Amino acid sequence: MLTLSRILYIVLFHLISPILLIIRFIESNRTPELKGRWKECFGFYQLPALQNSIWIHAVSVGEVEAIKPLVEKLLKQSPHTPILITTSTKTGSSRVNSLFSHHVAHVFLPYDLPFVVKHFFQHFQPKIAIIMETEIWPILFSNCTHYHTKLIIINARLSDKSVQNYLKIKPFIQDTLSHVTQLLAQTTEDSLRYQSLGLAPKKTKVMGNIKLDMIIPSKLKADGINLKQSLFKNRLVWVIGSTHPGEDEIFISLYQQLKQNFPALLLVLAPRHPERFARVKTLCENEQLDIISRSQKIVCIPETDVFLLDSIGELKLMYATADCSFVAGSLVPIGGHNILEPALLDSPVLFGPYMANSRQLVKQMLAAEACIQCASKADILEKFTQLMSNEHKHTQIIHNAQQFITCNRGAIDRVLLAINNQK
Repeated sequence: MLTLSRILYIVLFHLISPILLIIRFIESNRTPELKGRWKECFGFYQLPALQNSIWIHAVSVGEVEAIKPLVEKLLKQSPHTPILITTSTKTGSSRVNSLFSHHVAHVFLPYDLPFVVKHFFQHFQPKIAIIMETEIWPILFSNCTHYHTKLIIINARLSDKSVQNYLKIKPFIQDTLSHVTQLLAQTTEDSLRYQSLGLAPKKTKVMGNIKLDMIIPSKLKADGINLKQSLFKNRLVWVIGSTHPGEDEIFISLYQQLKQNFPALLLVLAPRHPERFARVKTLCENEQLDIISRSQKIVCIPETDVFLLDSIGELKLMYATADCSFVAGSLVPIGGHNILEPALLDSPVLFGPYMANSRQLVKQMLAAEACIQCASKADILEKFTQLMSNEHKHTQIIHNAQQFITCNRGAIDRVLLAINNQK
């Protein structure tokens, strides 16, 4: 039965759908490999129909990277079962194609409108829906029940802020969560937050963080070493990963200060979103800094101040070149990004105060002295200087991070077992 809240939700989504259509259409036509794919968001597909598929939703690049070991195990375990991966971003789409090629099907997540979602389910016929982390879509979730699709949320997390917002519409959220077959939470705290929104305790299990099971190929580490030797020779490389508006300016200023004590310092800026590449380059040029972009395919010279990573899917490779890394999205209230990637690549990792997206992981890694949190610009300056002036501390941070990750692996196998139990 349609409740008033659900009716209002559907009406509001219909009202904004023309704007979403225009945005998707423009974005699709600006990117040749995405041309025409805006239709997927409205339930129209060029891909052949599937039967009894396993559907996995991963919002963007970070989530796609995290599901890689799970997808590989599912492909090996059930080679004749079609796997569909949906993403919400074009960068996520590109990463799916890079990692899995023709082994999986990929479309963009359908907009949460009744007729769109109906087309999606009828076309792909998923027997299991696996949703990564925090996505809650009322129409999609209710259709899982309607089409007898088991709905499993994996690596589930929920911030205190999100809980407070959801509590304002608790009956609506509780109804939405009633369609969940099982929720596999990262931590006990995450599990309890979902329960506070009305999810039945018997539906929740604590599995740990599957991102700790990410495997870094030895070739990637070797490629990073080789790239540093060829591209950043004799430079002290500081990689700033996934920057957002307001953060690049801070690191440009910090670079200008640190350069006095670290003359070999090279600042590598990696904006989170491709549409910001040009803006970040302009910021550097306005400060009279010598900047080279990855797309130029030229070697840094001693006078190069900034290397701009204006490519997709190469952040891990850059982390592999880093003497030190800073995970951005954490100096502004975004919630932070993946601090495990640089740690897995033997780079000591710093980050700012806004890490709500992985609060428990941050707490655990700080307790293990496996990372460094900075409260402010001045704090970054001080802690970077201490770290890069003390070889023992630099080595110890890397060692502690590796030990922490090794001791906390295993979530992927637990998640896979839970998925198999639902088949």
